[in-house]
Amino acid sequence: MPKTIRERREEIPHFEVEEVYYCAYFADDQLLFPFVGSYVHIGKNVIGKESETTWYFQYCESFSRHGSFLNGIRADRQILALTLDGATNMVSLDDLIPELRRAEARRQARISRK
Repeated sequence: MPKTIRERREEIPHFEVEEVYYCAYFADDQLLFPFVGSYVHIGKNVIGKESETTWYFQYCESFSRHGSFLNGIRADRQILALTLDGATNMVSLDDLIPELRRAEARRQARISRK
């Protein structure tokens, strides 16, 4: 069974370079209305001057249009640099789907209470 965000925060994440990962963001505090970001993992501690472990992800659109951030640091290559707390929110497609289903269940439960 896929892990919840809370369960993933207790583990050190492992990401494969150039694999796509997702992050479910929520537009509300009740976690009812998700929207999804998709990112390509480009490496860990790639700058070499990080004060703590940092995982780097590049927006899929940026990676597709401009190639990897590692092939030339330019402003048109949009990236996320995430430390442990943020990196645990990045999930595979298999873990994203249950996260979205839980949001749908919360939304349906809210509707049925009205």
